[in-house]
Amino acid sequence: SNEVSVLITGISAELAGLTTIKLEAYPNPFSSSTRIVYSLPVPAKVNLSIYDMTGRKIGTLVNESQLADRYVYTWNAEASSGNKMPNGIYLCRLDVILQSKSYCMFTRLIVSK
Repeated sequence: SNEVSVLITGISAELAGLTTIKLEAYPNPFSSSTRIVYSLPVPAKVNLSIYDMTGRKIGTLVNESQLADRYVYTWNAEASSGNKMPNGIYLCRLDVILQSKSYCMFTRLIVSK
């Protein structure tokens, strides 16, 4: 459906009606590693995780409270177990919890070796 294709290609969430959080990854597609980038306009609790297309969590890159800033994390196409992931499409999910509200964004990661 249209809703799913929009969700997978990237979503911006409005915070307090003032600012937009963007979740980006480059290079993408990638063979060895990609940089995942987002900026927080305000302090918030953040969870940044990678999932395969079946919805299975591959690993968590961030799970902590963060200050307002720009953040860059590298994912080297490995699971938290250390196993290299095969070629394919993965989802990077960013959850931002601000006060009592939770915002969720996705971006698609393509591993192509």
